[in-house]
Amino acid sequence: MIWLVARDKAATEIRKRRFNFWATNFFLAACLSMLPVTAFAFVMVKMLDHVDQAVIYKTYFYSWLAVAVYFMALRNLPKMNRHALVLSAVLCLGVPIANGMSTGLWMWNTWQQGGLDIFFVDALFLILAGSCAYAYTKVNAEAKPFKILSLQKENGKLLRTGVLKD
Repeated sequence: MIWLVARDKAATEIRKRRFNFWATNFFLAACLSMLPVTAFAFVMVKMLDHVDQAVIYKTYFYSWLAVAVYFMALRNLPKMNRHALVLSAVLCLGVPIANGMSTGLWMWNTWQQGGLDIFFVDALFLILAGSCAYAYTKVNAEAKPFKILSLQKENGKLLRTGVLKD
């Protein structure tokens, strides 16, 4: 996003600005979809009866592709960010719940039994869920849409035709 803001100048040609937006849209969609998909993969590993490497790969990469394509189709960076944060908060919260439901190893049990590795994975996902929920409240209040796609070029002049909205 910093890369896009640094190149979003009024003097830049509209075709370059559009390319910069689409490049940013592509890379942000790929990157922002990774946390919710990782949490989803953790949940699926705990919930499925039979899990092998092929199931993990298919679950992770197909869901990553689906979420990334969805984010790219949004064409709205603040909305993409908000959706990623909400999905991440919900799915990260689901990791310790899925672990507790499937194995009976709730966080308080693993701590008492000395299973610190399981405890710290669950604690990490709880912290990530809380951080994403907090970031969502901040982003939801302060995010501003980019105006790149709302500009058209006519006779060498840039004309505003509206602002991208949620």
